[in-house]
Amino acid sequence: EEERASALPMQASDVSVCYHVDVSSTATEDLNALLFSLIVIGMVHDASSGQAYHRLHKDRFFVEVANSFRDMCWRRMHFARMLPRERISVSAETVDLFKYQLRHCPRTNLLFWVAVDNYELQFVCKFLQAFRAEKFLRFEADDIDFHPDLHPALDADEIHTLLCDYCPQPDKQYSWVLFMNFVLFMFHQFLQVTYYELLTNMAVAGCLGRPDFKNFIIDFMVRTSYDFSTRSIVVPADSEGDTEAATSDAHTTAAGALAVAEETRVYAEVFEKMKQWSESDHPYVFFNQSSPGLSGLMPAGLGIISLDPMLVQRAMERELKETLELNGFKFDTDYSSLSRAEALALLGGVLGVMDADRADSGYVLTIDNIMKILSIQLRVKYGIPVIVMGDTGCGKTALVKYMCSFIGAPLHHLRVHGVLDDEQIIRWMDAPIRQAIAEPSRDIYVFFDEINTCDSMALFKNIVCDRFMQGIRLPDNLKLVSAANPYRRVDEVVREKQEEEMAGLVFEHHHASVSLFDPLDQLVYRVHPLPQTMLDYVWDFGALETDTERLYIHAIVRKKVADTQTASSQRGAYFDEALQRLFTRLISCSHQFIREVEHGMVSLRDVIRCVTLFSYFRRTLMERHPGTAPYDVNVVRQSLVLALAVCYHARLDKRTRALYRDCVAHAVNDIPGGLFRLSADEFHRILVLEMRFYVEQMNPGEGIALNEALCENIFMLLVCILNNVPVFIVGKPGSSKSLAMELISTNLNGKTSSNALFRRLPAIEVFSFQCSPLSNSEGIEQTFSSALKYQNSTTNTRVVV
Repeated sequence: EEERASALPMQASDVSVCYHVDVSSTATEDLNALLFSLIVIGMVHDASSGQAYHRLHKDRFFVEVANSFRDMCWRRMHFARMLPRERISVSAETVDLFKYQLRHCPRTNLLFWVAVDNYELQFVCKFLQAFRAEKFLRFEADDIDFHPDLHPALDADEIHTLLCDYCPQPDKQYSWVLFMNFVLFMFHQFLQVTYYELLTNMAVAGCLGRPDFKNFIIDFMVRTSYDFSTRSIVVPADSEGDTEAATSDAHTTAAGALAVAEETRVYAEVFEKMKQWSESDHPYVFFNQSSPGLSGLMPAGLGIISLDPMLVQRAMERELKETLELNGFKFDTDYSSLSRAEALALLGGVLGVMDADRADSGYVLTIDNIMKILSIQLRVKYGIPVIVMGDTGCGKTALVKYMCSFIGAPLHHLRVHGVLDDEQIIRWMDAPIRQAIAEPSRDIYVFFDEINTCDSMALFKNIVCDRFMQGIRLPDNLKLVSAANPYRRVDEVVREKQEEEMAGLVFEHHHASVSLFDPLDQLVYRVHPLPQTMLDYVWDFGALETDTERLYIHAIVRKKVADTQTASSQRGAYFDEALQRLFTRLISCSHQFIREVEHGMVSLRDVIRCVTLFSYFRRTLMERHPGTAPYDVNVVRQSLVLALAVCYHARLDKRTRALYRDCVAHAVNDIPGGLFRLSADEFHRILVLEMRFYVEQMNPGEGIALNEALCENIFMLLVCILNNVPVFIVGKPGSSKSLAMELISTNLNGKTSSNALFRRLPAIEVFSFQCSPLSNSEGIEQTFSSALKYQNSTTNTRVVV
């Protein structure tokens, strides 16, 4: 019938079109004029092209204003507030028993939605109703197995009650999005119950004699769903009066700045109460029916994975546990102590991957990151948007990269930054979309890294949550994963320290009409607020625990520091092992010191830099003293000290530097039978001698004093340039920053250098950009572009911006 109708000729005027105007939480007040022109006047005019659109009287317009913090978006939409208003909430009256599929109408070339029965919703709710009635607790072996298809459909009241009871929200702010996340997850879980032969009535009541086992498994499945169906971030409903006051205050520049500062403070407090990853055990019921590698961990093909190895034992009755163990079930596996082979088998069995050899062998697999990979994959599998939030360097990017390499999926990685705009994002998305269309049978992953650092949250909400871009639906096999930085205020101790040490010029605009107030200045990360729709999908990635971080550090050290030449002899192998243990301990102690004493931030990126610099110093010291063995104690000691000095010591003030040197000395000397001894004074002496060595090779010219600041600036700049390590030299005017850069560029001329040491190093070519409060991104980008072109056209030259 639809095909016959589509073949009939139809005029555009015969079609009544319903327009849904979805107003993002980032929309500005300029939208009011457009809506007024479209809905009241009935015409929209494009001044650039001269085109005009006239709406038909029979057309209908529905304006949806997104939820926003303190309803600020609704307050900005002055015109929308004059229209008939309908506030929609989740209730039994608004529960829709249908789901909607998008179709294309060839007559009008428009998309439209078709209502179909929501089979998954009925399936899950019937299961929950039977669970509540204890039908999985009291049955006989010859009873017919429960299946939702054998029972009548439930009405909206029954479904609403069941969803509210089994998908609870601590704030009672129920969301249809969260309900559907719960339904999508539980549908696949309950479906496996109907398929699994050892959970049939005959198996559990007849063979095991324990019908309560089936009830126990279903109960655990419902617990598992809490990770997917409860908010990690709860935004409280504010009073209308407070919002009106905040809006009216914004009419003056000073009051507006205060209102924004207060809004930033309150919004940050909401994120401080975010549910943490460590607050849950993250249980997951897993059915293994195809992976032979898991036979040792799950002999009966059924297991419960959790961060807490004692969770099942506490929840299960002793008699039931003993009965299950006699029949081959194993629920007491301590997943926290798995070997790497067992961890790979577990992850491969859960994800259905048989060949794990292609994954990075240096990545540390723990039960914690296995559960995080599983959490991402389950969301991807069931169509739930993935938005993880965590501090920089906590392992988000590394985990996503490893996950994609493990499952053999192509990964497109977009590193989002502050000056990225909508047009650039849309242009970048073209490549993964084309690949997804060209390879429809293969999953293509897109990873938006630090998604909230640019002001394109409306576009990202449309892509990540709605799976649309520019009105076009994204391919189903295009899988989206996003990572966000926390919305957190700077600690008062850190803020006071920053203000005391603030360097550089302070720019003050004296015109009263111009406000330079920066609301992001109060935050640890310069991030923009996430649209409220996205908040329902955010979950905490968690910080690396000390023991877990130490495992990562040891893996990186072992991979980067191991010397095949050294390890060929027995003495060399022992030395390598002792060095790796010592290096791991020193980096771990350094991270603890930075976090607790300096209140700073460190990550696994610092570990990689430190290990890279150790290899550099070890190599250069051996070249400086020909014939030195790789396991020479003095060379290793100096290399360790210099690597730690560049990565951690240089970022501290003078008082804290002395404390850090004591910390490193204690870490070295507390090891019984260690490789060597080290004092705080020796640490300082090694560093000063190395800085002096580099400076003495240069010809500073007359009238230039080689003071401590200049020596340190030259040393840090030169080492970082030669190792491609980004570096920021921060200091007050006159502290030899520019002079250090000038001396390096003057003396390092490659093979034409006057010094023998510098002739072995590449020439340094500097592209300078003078920053000021009026600098813009285009000027900086142009400088980098010129530097890149020069670098590509020359050899044995290191180009520096």
